[in-house]
Amino acid sequence: MSEETAVVHRVKSTNCASCGKLIRRKEMYYRNGKYFCGKRCFKKMQEKMAQEGAGSAN
Repeated sequence: MSEETAVVHRVKSTNCASCGKLIRRKEMYYRNGKYFCGKRCFKKMQEKMAQEGAGSAN
């Protein structure tokens, strides 16, 4: 019992991954390991990632 256990708390981001807008707890939209302010920002980020992926493949 002399060993101390380290407690690791996962820190939630408070800003949208797409637009950077401050996110309130009840408005969080969590997809693919990131928090977004809504479905529109999630779709926008998906399109952006798809374009970057298609651009680097050519």
